[in-house]
Amino acid sequence: MVDRVEIYKGYNIRVFESSPGKWTAEIRKVDGSLIQILPPGLEDDAMDSLTTDPETVTAEAAIELAKQAIDGIGSG
Repeated sequence: MVDRVEIYKGYNIRVFESSPGKWTAEIRKVDGSLIQILPPGLEDDAMDSLTTDPETVTAEAAIELAKQAIDGIGSG
């Protein structure tokens, strides 16, 4: 299956089959800026992407995990 991409709240979610039957989502900001997980000022903890863990059995489940992660990040 081909990678799937979805935009959610200003983030790109790219879902890919990381191994047969196992799906992972990579999260990046649409504007290319870093994802800040901790309060501003702790830039060492900012990153360009996040990857969901654990792997899921469907692409849809991986997208849902990514959306939950994004909701936890907020507008960061």
